[in-house]
Amino acid sequence: MWMAVALIQAAAAPLPAGVEDDLTCIAVISIAANSAGAEQQAGLISGLMYFMGRVDHAAPGVDYAGHLARIIEAKDGEARIKAASSRCSAKLGEVGGSMQRWGQALQGKGKK
Repeated sequence: MWMAVALIQAAAAPLPAGVEDDLTCIAVISIAANSAGAEQQAGLISGLMYFMGRVDHAAPGVDYAGHLARIIEAKDGEARIKAASSRCSAKLGEVGGSMQRWGQALQGKGKK
């Protein structure tokens, strides 16, 4: 019963643009974490925190449990999550590349 109430509440409130995509990436990472080895956990946690930060900024107080249950349990949930995997990975790769460039730039400034 509580799951039905959470799904209804999550579906009732419209989300700001982009939040649904970020929540889907959180679902992708959460599912991947279930079967990931210990060496992958840190990267997955970093990715999870990145997308959570985006969601928290755009939709403070969002009901993560309700929305994630809605996404995962949707009729097309599994297909939607699989389809989002490459988009989510690409975004994290882009952010990771930016971080590496910033680090290199900052290291260069320290050598002057």
